[in-house]
Amino acid sequence: MRALLDTNVLVSVLLAFVRPSQTMEQLFEAAILGRYDLILPEEILAEIESAWARKPFLRDSISAEQLGRFFALLRSIAEIVPRQTDPIPAVLRDPRDDFLLVAAAFGDADYLVTGDRDLLDIRDEFEQPRIVSPGQFLALVSTIG
Repeated sequence: MRALLDTNVLVSVLLAFVRPSQTMEQLFEAAILGRYDLILPEEILAEIESAWARKPFLRDSISAEQLGRFFALLRSIAEIVPRQTDPIPAVLRDPRDDFLLVAAAFGDADYLVTGDRDLLDIRDEFEQPRIVSPGQFLALVSTIG
């Protein structure tokens, strides 16, 4: 099983290190244990870094050193999908999320895990990747020994 975790999910995972969230901790632990293959587009790393730089609550909660360690861990367990340089077709209501569908296709992801309502609202329009919430994906992963 191959999954791309959206930026909002990975930021929640990062925050779970300082504000415990059982779902996020278990979701990330499953990736570390190899219960699913984590697909990580380079754009998501850039989005996380940008969010950390822009949002004081993230900088107050997570140090630059912690962010660096998180990125190192992500890079060690994930399959990195290079940044796409070709034009990306506009498909979604928020065109800034279109890269997720392209990265999921390039990474051959079975699942796109997100908390983004725009993406979850269109989940029935896609067979692959299946678009699911973190809780739904954790329930799927939990059935894998």
